[in-house]
Amino acid sequence: MIKREWLKRYHALPPQTTPQYVVQSWDTAQKPGSDNDFSVCTTWLVSESNVYLKDVVRGRFDYPTLKQEAGRLFATHRPAVILIEDASTGTPLAQEMQREGKPVIPIRPDMDKVTRMWARSIAIEAGQFHLPVTAPWLADFETELLSFPNGRFDDQVDTVSQLLNWLHHRITNTPLQSRYHISS
Repeated sequence: MIKREWLKRYHALPPQTTPQYVVQSWDTAQKPGSDNDFSVCTTWLVSESNVYLKDVVRGRFDYPTLKQEAGRLFATHRPAVILIEDASTGTPLAQEMQREGKPVIPIRPDMDKVTRMWARSIAIEAGQFHLPVTAPWLADFETELLSFPNGRFDDQVDTVSQLLNWLHHRITNTPLQSRYHISS
């Protein structure tokens, strides 16, 4: 679905000459364990109509560790928005982080994963999606993204489509509820 030649690279993040903000996108797994999915947080810099992947944390966490990791990543990156899939352990994570005053938007997708990614792949093809030239997590991220929907895992891809869908609706001023149910 995503072609390697669509992926743009950056050596350094853009200078802060235009409005910028940081967004985190979370896809959480139900259980830790080697046979289960991963919990993933991708952290992005949004600058104009471009997104720059700053960080990826991917692991199989029990809930207390997941909550601790979410707190650590919030403190490290200070996101303006935290998107959390409103399912599985994401629901209590979003609720707890909201109670702590963090800028969480719980998102419950109502389309399948392939349709969600297909709908936003145009932003990647258009050159608005930037990956670093090097990062310790980059090879795993690219492998999953480029093998989707036929790869073994899709948790990192879910964070990408969640972010791109949220941005699309924010930029076009179309109600997010048309694609997602926002819970409070």
